[in-house]
Amino acid sequence: MKADYQTLAVNHEALLKQIAGSSTPPAINFAVPGVRASTSGQEVVLIFDEGLFDRGVHFKTGAQARLLAVSKALSQSPEPLNIQVVGFADDERGLLKWTAQWESSLALARASTVVEHFIKLGLLQKQRLSAVVGDCQKRPFASDSVQNRLRNRTVVLRVSIDHQGR
Repeated sequence: MKADYQTLAVNHEALLKQIAGSSTPPAINFAVPGVRASTSGQEVVLIFDEGLFDRGVHFKTGAQARLLAVSKALSQSPEPLNIQVVGFADDERGLLKWTAQWESSLALARASTVVEHFIKLGLLQKQRLSAVVGDCQKRPFASDSVQNRLRNRTVVLRVSIDHQGR
């Protein structure tokens, strides 16, 4: 009977550690110029200071180098990570082709372009990457100037620990 209580206590302690671990963000040693890291709940959120894209899904000069630096930093994590790539588009309502649907499809195309780039680099596992559309009401930067609209031609990375992938 005493052994049963000890086994139960050990199992209970292991379960508590697993639950506690699931509520912490990944411990990422992150210092990439032009990229800000912040913690939001169980995630580390990475925001690029400048937009990654010219018009459409074409990378701006220097964007691929920043993505390589981010990929290298994330690949150093001792824990398996899930990386959600959230795409955004600037608010160019002056364009004749602009619609909310067009903006969403462009945002998803940008997120997918970054995921494909990460896969091509080969430093992050494909199954841990996903591309999603960001909320056009919650862009990384206010759409109050031309400069900020250009900065919103980007993605945001939401990084969390993959507790099932251990």
